[in-house]
Parts: sequence; structure tokens; C-alpha cells
Amino acid sequence: MNHSKKLPKVVDKSQADIDAAIAAIKISNIPSSTKEFAISCIKLAVWLNFQISRMQKPGWV
Repeated sequence: MNHSKKLPKVVDKSQADIDAAIAAIKISNIPSSTKEFAISCIKLAVWLNFQISRMQKPGWV
């Protein structure tokens, strides 16, 4: 696996867009383990973005 040192591109998506992407993955014909991985990656990305945004606010601790 090649680990790039470049940060991933940040793409703003609405909750509806995120839900639609997850729904599309769920009904796709990719293997179940790949579906779980992709959905977990999406959920992690959303959670990380939320946590980073929260930490940037004054008094976040």
C-alpha cells in the first residue's frame, strides 16, 4: 500500500448527500466487506470533520 503524504481533499457535502452516498453503497453489488469499509470511512470522515470543527471553537475543552 502506498501511503501518500498529501492530505485528502476536503469536499463539503450536505447530510442528504452523505445519506445518499451511503444508500448507494448499500445497494451496490460490491462485496459486503468493501461496503462496510466504505461506509465506515464516510462515517469516520464526517466524525473527524465535526471533531476538528468543534476543537477550533473557543472553550472546546
